[in-house]
Amino acid sequence: MHSAVMIRTEQNHVGQGVRTTTSQPSQVVPFAKVGIEEFGRHAQQLYEELRARGLHSPARVEALFAGERIEDLQATVDQFDNWLQSNGGREPGYLARNGADVLLMALLRDSSQEIVDRHPAGRGQGRPPRIAWLARRYLAMRGAV
Repeated sequence: MHSAVMIRTEQNHVGQGVRTTTSQPSQVVPFAKVGIEEFGRHAQQLYEELRARGLHSPARVEALFAGERIEDLQATVDQFDNWLQSNGGREPGYLARNGADVLLMALLRDSSQEIVDRHPAGRGQGRPPRIAWLARRYLAMRGAV
């Protein structure tokens, strides 16, 4: 089974005096070639985080992750998954080492606090999303909390 993620960008089209906005596929990024066969697993919140940062095009997303070694990020997934088992009571494999959590590790490494700040928690705030919960735990693992 071939796995890929499609990143959509909005493009404005002008035709016969009518301006419309459509969402069209702009690029297919074949993550299976680099060992991320299950990219769709946990991808939605990663995608939303990238959009919140203004990364609306494949070129900007690619630039963000340029130079990242998938093997290093997968090792970080394994390390964090082990830490969560010991400190968060999560089952082994809670993080997807072959899914979107691999790219999430780069975001957590570089901007966990920003993610936490974007998703306030507490009374009246509702349950924080998975990405915010992971960012808090990542900070704890790194000794920043």
